[in-house]
Amino acid sequence: MSRWKAAAIHCCISFAVVFAIGTLMAVVWYPPLLAWAGGQTGILGILYCVDIVVGPLLTLLVFKTGKPSLKFDLTVIAVLQVLGLAYGMYVMFQARPVYLVFAVDSFHLVTAVDIPLENLEKASHSPYWALPLGGPETVAVRMPKDTTERLNLTLKAISGGADVQQYPEYYMPYAQASADVLKRALPLNKLMDRDEATRAKLAGWLAAQKREASAVKYVPLYAKTHDLSVLVDGATAKILDTLAIDPS
Repeated sequence: MSRWKAAAIHCCISFAVVFAIGTLMAVVWYPPLLAWAGGQTGILGILYCVDIVVGPLLTLLVFKTGKPSLKFDLTVIAVLQVLGLAYGMYVMFQARPVYLVFAVDSFHLVTAVDIPLENLEKASHSPYWALPLGGPETVAVRMPKDTTERLNLTLKAISGGADVQQYPEYYMPYAQASADVLKRALPLNKLMDRDEATRAKLAGWLAAQKREASAVKYVPLYAKTHDLSVLVDGATAKILDTLAIDPS
């Protein structure tokens, strides 16, 4: 077997493995739109390219039929590639979106790394003491009634510390905040009147969903890289869809 054929086979195997793992992560951890909004698509691309390219390239360099140390060399390459893939998966696990948090008047995309361990420990009395292992969950924030506690939260956020959406101890089921969501949600017509491209996109969505614009509202969703628009039912606050439309 030539070194080129060996490298090609290695490349095909690497691609199949990385594709399978990438598909699984997209289904479980990284819905494509949220990955784009959170800026993780670039990281995913780098990790995949490194794992697909480096292993086969090393095989191309060391492979030689009849070489006494060939098995050892290929074993080392395989081990290094597996370790690299494992590290990449760990990084993506830490960066995965875990919550869509409605706080005050908007949604926030919160990743696992955004929530410090001590904040999880403070939530030990609630259902949110551990981060979800599957896809992101939608929750809302119950603001503390104590004035001093609210002031401390505000001061922490202003000083560059964690914001309220990073404190699971204040989380509650999204359904319990439906009245607040409807108070803060904005008329869809306001978004449609912004420009022709947005109007056309939303008109197409309304036609596909067989809904009237007057029956739908939107709430901004803020993320690290791109902000999105969350469409909610104007009567129940049920989330209908999330679109790649800048809400500002």
